[in-house]
Amino acid sequence: MGTQLTSKADFRKFIGLAADLTELNTEMLTEKGFTPTETITKIRAELTEADASEAAKVEAHKVAEVATDKASDDLEKAYKSTSLMIKIIEGYLGSDHPLVKELKALRN
Repeated sequence: MGTQLTSKADFRKFIGLAADLTELNTEMLTEKGFTPTETITKIRAELTEADASEAAKVEAHKVAEVATDKASDDLEKAYKSTSLMIKIIEGYLGSDHPLVKELKALRN
């Protein structure tokens, strides 16, 4: 029984090596009735497409991480601004004012 492929790197290596080995034996295979050239070309194109898709996925993941960090930072900034606004209102109205109490209660 053959070795189990467990990672995408294993799959890529297998595909590339199988295409290379088959290409090296094109003449012998053609003599036996199988012309692998078109299949090898197709396999290599599919592998190139898979690599491009993987690269796009990695880039999208990086973009998503940056967007997530920015969203968190922006939310924290808005929270701090809101808290400051409530402190300012409290300074004008006093801590016992119903509006101040209501605004502070919103956190709970």
